[in-house]
Amino acid sequence: MKKLHLILLLVVGTLIISSCEKKSPEDDFMKLEFEDLPHSSQEFLQKYFLGNKIVDISLDRPEKASDPHKVNPGAITEDNLTLYVTLENDVYVAFSSPNGNWIYVQADKGMPFSAAEILHPDVYQELIKKEPDAKISMLSYYTIYTIGIVLDNGHKYGQTPAFTYSNTILAEAGVSDKTLESKFDAFLKRNRLESQITTSDFLKITERDRVYYRLYVANILALAFNENGDWIRGEIDFGDQDKMAGAAVFLTRISENELPERVGEVFRDMHGLGDIEIVASYENGYYGFRFENRDLLVHEEKGIMPSPVGVAGKLVADHYGNSYTLVRPQGSTIIGVDEFYYSFLFESGNDNISIDMDMYGNWTWIDAYYYNKGKRKDLILSMNMVEAVLPDKIIDYLHENYKDEDVYQLKFDRRSEYRVYIEKYILMFAEDGRFRGRGEWSIIYPS
Repeated sequence: MKKLHLILLLVVGTLIISSCEKKSPEDDFMKLEFEDLPHSSQEFLQKYFLGNKIVDISLDRPEKASDPHKVNPGAITEDNLTLYVTLENDVYVAFSSPNGNWIYVQADKGMPFSAAEILHPDVYQELIKKEPDAKISMLSYYTIYTIGIVLDNGHKYGQTPAFTYSNTILAEAGVSDKTLESKFDAFLKRNRLESQITTSDFLKITERDRVYYRLYVANILALAFNENGDWIRGEIDFGDQDKMAGAAVFLTRISENELPERVGEVFRDMHGLGDIEIVASYENGYYGFRFENRDLLVHEEKGIMPSPVGVAGKLVADHYGNSYTLVRPQGSTIIGVDEFYYSFLFESGNDNISIDMDMYGNWTWIDAYYYNKGKRKDLILSMNMVEAVLPDKIIDYLHENYKDEDVYQLKFDRRSEYRVYIEKYILMFAEDGRFRGRGEWSIIYPS
């Protein structure tokens, strides 16, 4: 590492002092040994390429523009040089220096099997199902959560977080629809982001019969669009703390260009919010914001919307009395891709009641539980509460078919269905109360 630091200083100094001098081919790279690599680079190679012999290690001079990952020669510092490791069988790994984070792995003859472990196991299995005869030829680092995937047949994918649930999924890459492509390009030009895009490939994510598109800007800002190509969300990715200020600038610019002017006026006289971190555009004139110090739901006409904490508190008080107290005065907030949610936790000794509500003030999830020695145990919901929040048609069905069953959880998605969790089953109902079916689940009994 001492050798690497010395070389870094020499490279930067040489570039500044003699940038106009003619260089010989052998000056293009500075040779290194394995022990000269940053510790994180060594760990990466030992973890994913332990059986692959190292052929060459070099520190690239960034004025060479043949590699799209290289930086512009006008901005040379110690922090934007690239380390290249060549392995046997024409496998190439690029690392940033001096932090040693991997940038991409290229293997035109096919990625070594051990390198597939860079991907999430579920993503890799899904990729094999989709492309059983293809080999991975390139993996590219976008953020700590997203990896670009290129196959030897030219098909492109991405490993990326899901939008509507906590999971890592395989997404298609690229946009074949010219209308969508035109809308995306117009958005990027309007917000002066063309030069910041790290890849021209949007990730197409399909969840619950809905389609979304995700694009990363400068590896620090994740943009989301709906199936019609309309921008719906911007979120700072916190993988690189050094770039957070730049991401906030991008997100502020998008907010100014894409949101109604009266929405922006809401914040002009507010102080202490901190930098903006998330902006989301919802239906019916609603917008969700996460600032450094506060989350806000704003309506285009009504302004800042109050928290429905009073509705949740009344629901608990009406059916459990005054023994439960609210843990956080305004609850917690979730700025989802489609909707803004609130979550309220009430405690009584070791017992807990959790109530989630949407931006319209409707409950979406009611749950009761306690923790014993760090393990969660489900509790029975008050039947009075159950009868108060469910449609009569569902209550009648429960009395007729599950008369002696206790209810442990309730869920409601106004786009799809009600779910009632009893001892062994999840009972599913349409919004009008019609029974749709059941699935299996199991409660965690108190002990």
